[in-house]
Amino acid sequence: MKARAGLQVLSDDGERVLCRGWRSEGNASARLAVLPAAEHPAPASLDRLAHEYGLREELDSDWAVRPLDLVRERDGTVLVLEDPGGQPLDGVMGVPMETGKLLRLAIGIAAALGKAHQRGLVHKDVKPAHILADVGTGKAWLTGFGIATRFEAMTLCAFLALSAVMNPFAGQNFGAARPERIRIALRLVVWVCIGWGTLLAIALGLSARHLSAYFSANAEVARVAAAYWYIVPVSYGASGVIMCVNAIFNGLSKPLAAVSISAARAIGVNIPIAWIGAHLLGSSGVFFGISVANFIVGIAATIWVDFAWRGAARISAARISRLPERRGSR
Repeated sequence: MKARAGLQVLSDDGERVLCRGWRSEGNASARLAVLPAAEHPAPASLDRLAHEYGLREELDSDWAVRPLDLVRERDGTVLVLEDPGGQPLDGVMGVPMETGKLLRLAIGIAAALGKAHQRGLVHKDVKPAHILADVGTGKAWLTGFGIATRFEAMTLCAFLALSAVMNPFAGQNFGAARPERIRIALRLVVWVCIGWGTLLAIALGLSARHLSAYFSANAEVARVAAAYWYIVPVSYGASGVIMCVNAIFNGLSKPLAAVSISAARAIGVNIPIAWIGAHLLGSSGVFFGISVANFIVGIAATIWVDFAWRGAARISAARISRLPERRGSR
């Protein structure tokens, strides 16, 4: 399908053409538009546009180019997107760039990927043509979610269920002056997360190639997806520990600690390590960065919550010691 008159072609990866300047009826503001590259596109290409449109409620304008409409007309199907600004990364890469701007851009891309993963989304087709970048500000937005999946979220459902239990459990036992139960539960949770995470890593590692081939027939996309399944699941156990520790902190009425842990993983640890890994190993380096960040923050969070447990134990002991005095005063 050829780009229409009045549209500025931003990128063409052979499968989809990203254009700027689309104007819908009743809306004067310009939008982005994605058109199939082929004049007679295969059903799979149209399905990818429909799949990306179906994810519109899962995507946030802060890190993704959100779909607005899927227009089906006589001369083809068009996916209409928000226009956050910026240019496709494949058009920026060939231009010499200052080190400071390059660093800000790398951080912006890593942040966008990190936020997608926090939503439980695996992009599976990350490449320069699917990243819009503003070199001046370092902001980056992901697009091209045609084969994105929530498969990872299904693998982590056990951790999510366990963390949902730990919040009320910690709060109830702290209120009942039984903090030692929290520590026992924490030890059990850590071992459960490590065990389940190890099983997931083995299962996903053994099936990585089959999973990747299922989600994409493109050899390069399948290679990157397989690298993801080989590397990131190794740290799923640590990620589960982080979820449960955050739940315990919330149960102990320490939400700021939980927020600090999440921020440290997403920004303070993940982004710098992913940036270094990307320079050394490319996309696989980004995946190594995610895994290393999970391990570092998981260990630190466990140590921190252990100290918080000791503080809770002292508070509970003080409460118990005052009980006889209160009874005597009556």
